[in-house]
Amino acid sequence: MATFLIPLKAKNPFITRAWDSGMTKKIDLFQPNYLPIQSRYIPELREHILSLAFPNDTIEDVIFWHPMYRGEGEDMNGNIQDGRLPTARIAPLAHVDTDVGALSTEELVNMITKNQIQAGEFLPGPLKAKIKEGKRFAILNLWRNANTDQPVLRAPLSVLSTRYNTPEKAFPDVRPDGPTSRWYCFPRMTPEECFLFLQYDRDVFQPSDLWHCALASIKEEGAKIRKSFDIRAFIVFDEVVPPERDRFSNNRTRPSLTKEESGCFCDEQAVVEDQKVKAIIQSLSE
Repeated sequence: MATFLIPLKAKNPFITRAWDSGMTKKIDLFQPNYLPIQSRYIPELREHILSLAFPNDTIEDVIFWHPMYRGEGEDMNGNIQDGRLPTARIAPLAHVDTDVGALSTEELVNMITKNQIQAGEFLPGPLKAKIKEGKRFAILNLWRNANTDQPVLRAPLSVLSTRYNTPEKAFPDVRPDGPTSRWYCFPRMTPEECFLFLQYDRDVFQPSDLWHCALASIKEEGAKIRKSFDIRAFIVFDEVVPPERDRFSNNRTRPSLTKEESGCFCDEQAVVEDQKVKAIIQSLSE
């Protein structure tokens, strides 16, 4: 049984959905190539995204991209072009992935094209046209524990469901409202569970700026190192975003960090945190 948790427009920021999953622990999410993920994992995600995550929306396209294996002590390595599954450290400091707003339509589609793992032909031209038409799109993160024999017992995922005082604005134009925003932590996630959260939605009225991090201070007895796998879904809806609600308009505020700079920042902060942990361990052993 797998569990979905996704943000809603309602005051309650998450709902849970479950289904009898044919996806089992037998799929190795850490193997060097991504072909089994492409052929077995993605078809099931596609089915349940359409039927469960967005039951009231008409979806035109779903493109899976940016697969990533994350683990304590891992380095930034691998790329789709070489047929290798990319790897990265866990990110122990809170961050938000709104750097898509720094990109032009061409840059965004080119980034998706280079990192997509669709089965079959992918045509970037129609996607560019839909974005330029003002079609609503969202970026959904699909995160799961990839230790096949243990729930997440250390460094669990935590997310901040942001709320703003003005519904027509979002980060980076305004700061999240502390009293109405809420942190959620998801310890002991099993290998069968999948956690979904929005990283970006073109419609500013849809809460989607979820700051997230690994809580490195949480380590239960007997815990193995944290291993996780996440992949993004770029979803295009059959609706045009009104100009006053369009976060991807030409006159939008651009994030101060580019996509590349944001990735470097997350990796660098992971290195710093890793060094801190090693220093603490060494001091305790002396």
